[in-house]
Amino acid sequence: MKIGIITMHRVLNIGSVLQAYATQKAFEKLGYDSELIDYMYISKTKTSIKSKILSFGLNVLLGFPKQKRKKRLTAFYNRYFKCSKKTYNRHSIQREPPIYDIYCTGSDQVWNPRYVKNDVSFMLNFVPEGKKKISYGSSFAADSVPFEYEKLYSDYLSKYDRITVREKTGVELVKRLTNKEAQLVCDPTLLLEAKDWDVISESSATHIEKPYILVYFLGYMFDPRPHLFDIINDVQKKLGFHVYYLNGGHQEMKQPNSTVYRGQGPSEFIEMIRNASFVITDSFHGTAFATIYNIPMMGIVKSKIHGDDRIGSLRSTVGGAKSIIEYDSYDKSFAKSAIDEYKCDGSLVNAFRVKSLNIIKNMIEQ
Repeated sequence: MKIGIITMHRVLNIGSVLQAYATQKAFEKLGYDSELIDYMYISKTKTSIKSKILSFGLNVLLGFPKQKRKKRLTAFYNRYFKCSKKTYNRHSIQREPPIYDIYCTGSDQVWNPRYVKNDVSFMLNFVPEGKKKISYGSSFAADSVPFEYEKLYSDYLSKYDRITVREKTGVELVKRLTNKEAQLVCDPTLLLEAKDWDVISESSATHIEKPYILVYFLGYMFDPRPHLFDIINDVQKKLGFHVYYLNGGHQEMKQPNSTVYRGQGPSEFIEMIRNASFVITDSFHGTAFATIYNIPMMGIVKSKIHGDDRIGSLRSTVGGAKSIIEYDSYDKSFAKSAIDEYKCDGSLVNAFRVKSLNIIKNMIEQ
């Protein structure tokens, strides 16, 4: 039995790459033969000419960090990914679909209408009739689907044999769209233990002397600045540690008592998180790896109630709800003496992992 996994494995995002690796590795550890369908996803998000020019200028100013990160990501792909022999795009995968016994939509934002829009390849529309279709930890990164895509999502998701998602809002959304009962599972990165990720971090070119605060934010769902800097400055003042920005830009370079790292790859990402004394991030996978290594952290969100529930869903499930911080409502209540309150509950993380692994077995074997 062979399983084909379609996910966002080749985008220039460290979290996306690591979740794809983790999905495949977890399936392998469970004894299943799987490979990543080498699908070349192309984002349809429009970018203005002005934004492109500004982005290029910043890239030059910062020493071409995107190119450095791309080089490291490509090296990771080549070393760790087991992919289909053919590479597919949206059209070729329809004409000549890859053949497997089971098809699985992987995790990350594969069902985020903001980015994938009407690309239903991630909803397995290319799969031959009669083949089993499942999803593992798929994410909408939203609590609703635009009206123009509702029927599309409803039609294709209804054809799945089993659906699992990684956010509580995803469970509710699947129910509304399909009347199916989706199950909540952990992100693929949490299917692996810290010792599994230590192996990846060993090849890191970056090693920082402890203690330090690591700040990793992407700002693509919303921009938490300048409020973010107020949060960082308060935590830094109370802990007294140096701040390191992972893949920061020109605004971060202006911040006092801090150092900016740019162009880091997957190994550096893991190494810098696992050795941090405190993590501040708006990244879901920054949150996931702080959870894996049980580092005290603050997950910066736009709202605890509406919209993107990725960070909140994870931390509330594993006992770290206090670490969820709305970017514009920080009350400076953080205290060094209470730093452990910003950790998760390791027993809950392990229970979530075991439950999720068992769900994978049930989806495949039943």
